[in-house]
Amino acid sequence: MSVLKAPFPWFGGKSKVADLVWSRLGDVPNFIEPFAGSLAVLLRRPADHVGKVETISDANHFVTNFWRAVLNDPAGVAKHADWPVSEADLHARHRWLMQSELSAEFRERMTHDPLAHDARIAGWWVWGQCCWIGGGWCSGNPRAATPDCLARPSLKHDGINNILQNRHPQIDAEQLGRGVHAQTKRVRLASFNGPGCGVHSQGEKIQRLSSPGAGVNQSRQLPDLAGDSGTVGRGVLSGGRPQLGDVFDIGRGVLGNKHAGTCDQRQAWLLDWMQRLSDRLRLVRTCYGDWSRVCGSRTTTTRIGLTGVFLDPPYAKSIDRMHGWLDHLRGNGEQPTDDKGSQQRHGDLYANDKSQDVDHLVARVLHWCIEQGQDKQMRIALCGYAGEHDILEQHGWTVEAWKAHGGYANRNASNVNKDRERIWFSPACIQPETEITLFEMAGAE
Repeated sequence: MSVLKAPFPWFGGKSKVADLVWSRLGDVPNFIEPFAGSLAVLLRRPADHVGKVETISDANHFVTNFWRAVLNDPAGVAKHADWPVSEADLHARHRWLMQSELSAEFRERMTHDPLAHDARIAGWWVWGQCCWIGGGWCSGNPRAATPDCLARPSLKHDGINNILQNRHPQIDAEQLGRGVHAQTKRVRLASFNGPGCGVHSQGEKIQRLSSPGAGVNQSRQLPDLAGDSGTVGRGVLSGGRPQLGDVFDIGRGVLGNKHAGTCDQRQAWLLDWMQRLSDRLRLVRTCYGDWSRVCGSRTTTTRIGLTGVFLDPPYAKSIDRMHGWLDHLRGNGEQPTDDKGSQQRHGDLYANDKSQDVDHLVARVLHWCIEQGQDKQMRIALCGYAGEHDILEQHGWTVEAWKAHGGYANRNASNVNKDRERIWFSPACIQPETEITLFEMAGAE
């Protein structure tokens, strides 16, 4: 049986270090992954960690809906995710998911109903996430992508029966469909002679109607579309299922598996994948909103028992500005001035918090870690770039460096960010030296 993983690529996924994280968190009775994304760590939890309380959360309603839909209707998600790659369908579905009246109604329903899910939206979203190259899929208008989730859910632990009650401010449904500034991209069809080098923007201007009577001028990225011969065309789809940036397979996620060549085979393969994910998530509590809603109370953390928290927030746009926010949160400085550059997350792949300020968000996470890190009942792993969270080492935290691989940004040999990855572990985490000593002592006996 292959390792269970998300059926879509995700920017910044931490699957490579999941084993390291679990070796330091250990078999904790309570586990929280507030920046859920692709669930790279949860899905790689050791199989012998059973019967535990697990909570995931994300501020991106498409991500949350996908995991809810997989749990409740795996067959429906598999059905709607099974579709050939089509550029026309990609743009049509992107516009529908972001701008249609039905999608706006669904976004509002997500803010009020903790059980809301839609298998068609989940299937279309995961299909597009696997087709789309780079950032921008189903992102753009912050109000459309992220409701202002302020209230904390009630996570009542009563055996297996966990009750989730979300309270969210009313969102103006009419406004949700306006002002969407999502880039329209074409699928890159790379040569089988190599993995390709990403999307090459040609700067062609198009005009797209974001709402009746309103026009938006945008740049449309026109990639190189190469066939087996290496010739380059524009807007040409070759026969069969195209290669999407992976020389070893026909595509990524739900577009993969070259051995499933018929409709029945592909549907069976996808259904099996979604069903296994559904089984894994059967007892996992899925929340929607700001990360602090599942980390900000002892009711959801240490009251349950020894708690492991895996934090993978976006990287700060400006480390100095983020530290300025930290000083302000600790009462030692003025609030940093607005910085438009800090209000856009890398590639629009994360849903912003209510402030729309990435540096502020990262500072809030760091501040929480400083406050909670001394609790012996809390084992926390915090991801970031070198220099972001060094202050934690003054509070007894340890840091591990690792090298990222995969992803379109890190395929460039000159990209130094892949060498900047760090994970900080709180003092209560298991120390590698302790584990080795105990092992040696057991062997000596």
